[in-house]
Amino acid sequence: MKRGGKEKKKKKKLRMEIT
Repeated sequence: MKRGGKEKKKKKKLRMEIT
């Protein structure tokens, strides 16, 4: 559960940086 949350946060940050 902790790993999934961390991966989700990283993906959201990457999407914001790329956009």
